[in-house]
Amino acid sequence: MNLVCLDTQYFIWGVLQQSRPSQVEQIAPAVEFFRWLDENNSTIIVPTPLVTELLMGAEPDERAKILSVLEGEFSVREFDMLSAKNAADIWNLKKRAGVIEELVKQGKSKGDLSVRSKIKIDTQILAIAMAAGATVLYTNDEELKTLADGFIPARKIPMQAQANFLAKLDAPPAPAKAAGEPPAAAVQPPKTTKPDHADPTNETTKPK
Repeated sequence: MNLVCLDTQYFIWGVLQQSRPSQVEQIAPAVEFFRWLDENNSTIIVPTPLVTELLMGAEPDERAKILSVLEGEFSVREFDMLSAKNAADIWNLKKRAGVIEELVKQGKSKGDLSVRSKIKIDTQILAIAMAAGATVLYTNDEELKTLADGFIPARKIPMQAQANFLAKLDAPPAPAKAAGEPPAAAVQPPKTTKPDHADPTNETTKPK
């Protein structure tokens, strides 16, 4: 079984199909990425701190549906004793190496006053992924990549998944199935696009 973990941002783009106005173009590739993972028989684990981040950024009437989708389509993993040990190992090693303070300094320079809390949440996500046996963490977040270094491989969307998306963009529209029925789109358009879905730990920073 190929276990993989994705950061919160990919779920916002690929599952909720929402984004900031400046990130709308990220939705369709993220949707295709989830399809690519499914076609490659990957099991996507969802750490519970990530669930919290998604729910904190959602409207109250959306939360039950989000929980239903996550529990029905993915493997939700909790913060257990092994995860607690992993989190302590990550934090202590990175703190001794000066990484934690450097990330805090960088965050504060960008106006992120809650960066330390965000680092702790990211550490818990990494710890759960490690405890679950995930082989890779997919993320665009450089801070998360820095924390993951030495513990679990952290990568962006694979080139093959990107190539699949670009191929669909270049493909001609499929013919209509029946008279009067419009042609199918090469890529499913986003269902909804909200004006903002920021990091729930800090409204001034971009979401992961």
